[in-house]
Amino acid sequence: MNNIDEIKDYLKQNTREVLSSLGAKNEGGRYYSLVCQTDPSNHKTPDTTVHGSNIRCWKCGLKTDIIGLYMQTRNCTFIKAIEDLSGNKFKKAVAIARAKPKTAQKKIEYFPDHTSAYKTLMERMAGWLYVTGWFYKDAKGYPVYCVYRFERNGDKSYRPIGQEKGKGWFIGRPKCKLPVYNLTNILNSRNETVWIVEGEKPCDALTEIGLLATTSAGGANSARGTDWGTLAGRKIIVWADNDKSGLQYAHDIQKILSKEDLTIWQVPDMKEKEDAYEWVQSRKGKNNKQMLQELRDLWGKREKS
Repeated sequence: MNNIDEIKDYLKQNTREVLSSLGAKNEGGRYYSLVCQTDPSNHKTPDTTVHGSNIRCWKCGLKTDIIGLYMQTRNCTFIKAIEDLSGNKFKKAVAIARAKPKTAQKKIEYFPDHTSAYKTLMERMAGWLYVTGWFYKDAKGYPVYCVYRFERNGDKSYRPIGQEKGKGWFIGRPKCKLPVYNLTNILNSRNETVWIVEGEKPCDALTEIGLLATTSAGGANSARGTDWGTLAGRKIIVWADNDKSGLQYAHDIQKILSKEDLTIWQVPDMKEKEDAYEWVQSRKGKNNKQMLQELRDLWGKREKS
């Protein structure tokens, strides 16, 4: 392998093998994160998935490839990562990993209803504190997907339960595109502006003060796994989190919808990494009417500038 393109292609084809050579523990087809769970003795849940060359951590939101992962975990440059990953040490590790017999993928367990799947999930998460859950419903108002948040010793973990047509409910996320959150209210309020935020928690916060809000399942890197078609013809404001990933999420939605009547808005005076939930929480001394008026005033200043 004499050029970068050859090396990148080699790494793409051997993502799982290189990931294992970096020390990532595999359990049931998922990996324990090398980013947000850096101490191998402190691993709690396998939150990292690999699809082709795409690596995604459902715990911290990281979305990258094996080169980007190496750069982040080793705090090195792109060139250094390429040099290291194409060296004899990793080539040998990949060869050993490929020579090992493949472990059978964990068989998906299907349940007749959501309640049965939920009961099993709670058994598996014994020792974790259940915090809350969010339901995604189809156009008829039937739940098709839900995600639950658990916490333990300062860590958080999100566990989804989905439905596969003809098979039943299972613990995991369906491969099909999911409906937007709060779809029923959106369909019943066709003349209202729709506010898109990153995550269910800030979405609920805006809903509570009287705005029509929605989001997609899975966080900042999830936009393309959602069916946004139900927002066709609507006026949309994307409230971007005040950080790089938040702005990227907003731009991802803008590309998907390709709408002229869509505005990305980073609300003024928000601190680094703050979102709509924290904006609402910081104004708890005000009532809903006052918060909505403040937003209208800020929006008016934006349009004048």
